[in-house]
Amino acid sequence: MTHPLPSPVLREFLATLRRGDERSGVVTSIENFGVFVDLDGAPEPSAGFIPPPEVSWKRISSCGEVVTMGQRVTAAVLRVDAEMRGQAVL
Repeated sequence: MTHPLPSPVLREFLATLRRGDERSGVVTSIENFGVFVDLDGAPEPSAGFIPPPEVSWKRISSCGEVVTMGQRVTAAVLRVDAEMRGQAVL
């Protein structure tokens, strides 16, 4: 599956993020492979992504056990993929 390249505006926003920065946002999608977050101040939705191991310190079978749609979350930036996926991994 190919992803569209991120827009220049989104790449510019992601370039302001640094590893360890804490960012807040709203959960927009809960999938088996992680949680998408609409980061505050991001020019496009779902600019943040939280993989399952980062959702909870305890073993879970679904990310939905820990977060709900529309929930406000705060997480630290682990890395930024501004060129390919256009997301901050939280």
